[in-house]
Amino acid sequence: MHSNSSYNIKTAKENVKITSGKTAVFDDKSGDTGKAIHRHFCPRCSSAVFSYPDVDESAAFVKVGALDQAGQVKPKAEIYVESALAGSLPNKSQVGKLTSYEGFMAKEVERA
Repeated sequence: MHSNSSYNIKTAKENVKITSGKTAVFDDKSGDTGKAIHRHFCPRCSSAVFSYPDVDESAAFVKVGALDQAGQVKPKAEIYVESALAGSLPNKSQVGKLTSYEGFMAKEVERA
């Protein structure tokens, strides 16, 4: 099951800069694409920071909570909507038009 508790920004891998310390990495091979996702996290507190997916080697997904100005981020898409917990998806009247996808952007779908 998935919930709306993980907010990420997709960006080019070269845009990711670590300004202090180092991250630890977990190579997650359980994703639905069959390829690994390299999940970087803080080695002291285990907070997720960003991920590099092998399915798109030029991309990085940065956790919004890791940003200094996270409140300025506006959502544009939601993924894994088919397995979201009931009532957990954001109300479109509150966040505007979102593109909805089944899986990891496998198929665009319409959502009420």
